[in-house]
Amino acid sequence: MNQHMGWAPALLALAITGCAAPPGVRHEADIQALVAERQAPASTGAASTPAAAPTPSIESALRDALATSPAARAIWARYGITEAEVRESLRLQNPSLGFLRLSADGGIRETTYSLSQPLLDLLFTGYRRRQGELAAQQAMQRCAAELLGLEADIRIAFIGHAAAVLAQRAGQREREAAELSAQLAARFHAAGNISELQLRREQAAASEAALLALQRDVDVAQERGHLLSLLGHSGSDSSALPEIAVPLFDAEPASLAELQQRAAVQRLDLAALRAERDLRATQARHTRRWSWFRGATLEAERETATGESARTGGGVALELPLFDSGANRRRGAAARLQLREAQLQGLTTHITNEVEARRAEVQARREAVSMHASTLIEQRERIVLLTQQRADFMLVGSFELIAARQQQFAAWRTWIESVAQLARAQIRLAQAMGRAAPDITITEMLDLEDLP
Repeated sequence: MNQHMGWAPALLALAITGCAAPPGVRHEADIQALVAERQAPASTGAASTPAAAPTPSIESALRDALATSPAARAIWARYGITEAEVRESLRLQNPSLGFLRLSADGGIRETTYSLSQPLLDLLFTGYRRRQGELAAQQAMQRCAAELLGLEADIRIAFIGHAAAVLAQRAGQREREAAELSAQLAARFHAAGNISELQLRREQAAASEAALLALQRDVDVAQERGHLLSLLGHSGSDSSALPEIAVPLFDAEPASLAELQQRAAVQRLDLAALRAERDLRATQARHTRRWSWFRGATLEAERETATGESARTGGGVALELPLFDSGANRRRGAAARLQLREAQLQGLTTHITNEVEARRAEVQARREAVSMHASTLIEQRERIVLLTQQRADFMLVGSFELIAARQQQFAAWRTWIESVAQLARAQIRLAQAMGRAAPDITITEMLDLEDLP
């Protein structure tokens, strides 16, 4: 039995080599670091919420969603699948152990032990290591990019839900004013003070306001369901909804050249595509050099026979490239490299144009918010004040005063929608630059107490 113990060191060496931890595989901490570098700074201002009904803050709800929501778990699961595939690709193929026993008349027995190991994996260890590093880097960057995208989607859903609730409240004021005007018109018409035409006008305005209020109820329900789905909660779990507040981003964006330069550095999908381009370039060079070298096997054999000395030997089996010289593999590797280079160029151009478009949108939205705050709302408030003064001296009727008040509520509602559009535009600009939220400290939040 001892004569066969010489195989143990070789088998142990192959086992250790094949089971060693593959190089280049990253873990969750590296992905979390990539995400943290591109997240929003902490807010210095907070929205005021009633103490009797505490709700989670936007940031706390966001942290919970990124940790436990089905969408976040699916992202980590996809990364786990990719990581497992990378690890599997870096493993050596298992050796083959052969055993053959032949018996002949006269008690003669011949026993053969063989061991074979594919040689290409051993020869190209450096190449496989580099490919594994690039594949792992790409998987890590894509996972971080998906997490950042999910965070941005949740932030936009936060804003959409909060803006819908605020617009619903402001719209309710409009509806109440229209209904009051219609009721007053009915009394005046019954007293013979106004015509049926004016009565119908006021009633039609009240009906339109009611229909718009119903539509805003639908908007709130849809935004609420979308937000809860991203957070990973059911519709009955209203406690998971964050505070009703819309961040007011009032910072001038940086220059276009600076934003485009930062996007080229921060975009993880661009970095992942660069890593894949490098992987395909390495693969193409390797294929050009070694495509003819398809297969090689390292073999060892020990043979014993009755009455004879044991014979031990080894050799190498090579695949001859007679019918397949690797030309198609070379063409395929070159084409895959060209595809990745074209995709990289296309994505670079798309990012440049996207940043420019998003920056232009932010500037337009900022101007709209400023116009609402400094012009329209002030004008509507002044109109209400002047109309009230004229009504006190009976120079105008109650209908004019109610209409002025109704228009003031409409101005507040459009201002809320304008602030939400600006916040969404800022987040989309941040997305175009590879971040989850604007790199701006929020010092003001628009909430329910800001409504008139």
